[in-house]
Amino acid sequence: MAIAERRDTVFYLRELSSLLGEVAETRKLWIGQLSPLLHNAEKRDPLVVARSAVTLGRAHLVTFRGARDRLRGLHPPIECINCHAAAVSWLDEHVAACERLVRAGETRDVRSLKNAQEPLADARACAQRITAEYGRLVDDLRRDIPRRPASRSSWFARLRGSPN
Repeated sequence: MAIAERRDTVFYLRELSSLLGEVAETRKLWIGQLSPLLHNAEKRDPLVVARSAVTLGRAHLVTFRGARDRLRGLHPPIECINCHAAAVSWLDEHVAACERLVRAGETRDVRSLKNAQEPLADARACAQRITAEYGRLVDDLRRDIPRRPASRSSWFARLRGSPN
């Protein structure tokens, strides 16, 4: 990998990591709210469940769509295309899950709320692909970047110009 390609890859991976880190926090909150909603849906008033589903789906749909748009705005180097595609797919699955929640809530079809979980299973597979590709890219960078030999003197001593 050429120096410019390495620099572009590092820049992209930093941007991707930052974006996915932000989304992961939102996802954690969303899953924390989604799980009890789905678990208790049949025991609660269907109208209350439907309203909660719409509210929850819409609230997080904006976040996941926004993150997907930001991700699509990144221009991955050719080496990062597979990682980028997996990340876009991961966000697509979260958008689909939110849309299903909204649709189930709007139609008051509480039984179809469980369908919101299907894209999340696919999202887990995407997350595994992201992790594998990201790891491969980092390993490639580590292999390509030459290591400097350890210096015997300290950085501060070199700065001062002294021998130790």
